[in-house]
Amino acid sequence: MQIEIDDKSGFCFGVVRAISEAERALAEGGTVYSLGDIVHNRIEVQRLEGLGLRTVGHADMPRLGGCRLFIRAHGEPPTTYATARELGIEVIDATCPVVARLQRRVKEEGLRTVNFCYKGRKADTGNGIRVTVLYEEATANYVPAAAVIRRWQ
Repeated sequence: MQIEIDDKSGFCFGVVRAISEAERALAEGGTVYSLGDIVHNRIEVQRLEGLGLRTVGHADMPRLGGCRLFIRAHGEPPTTYATARELGIEVIDATCPVVARLQRRVKEEGLRTVNFCYKGRKADTGNGIRVTVLYEEATANYVPAAAVIRRWQ
């Protein structure tokens, strides 16, 4: 059997950009903390950990004052940025430009978002595929892997 990998396969543009930004930050020296895995690829995460990247969760943020916190391509809600500011955390924002543009559009147009999750993903609490409607009051602009709903009935 011969396996051929398509020459266009690999990480999406936003993830490639985020990895490059993480490498640049790590090259400056010191530890960089990533809010969640930078990419859903254990080998790449381990490679970056070897360079000094440390994966943390939101609960770890209070102990990161004065540290550098990396926001991966998926982006984060505004509350995460506000918390980082309050705690004196330096944010390295590698949110994918496509995601950021969609976040701005959702905020500006007051749209709702629907997040599609698969069983086993962090946001999943049920069986199989589920849909989660995300609300963030007047600033509903956090859109990880989402579809924008124009008409909701």
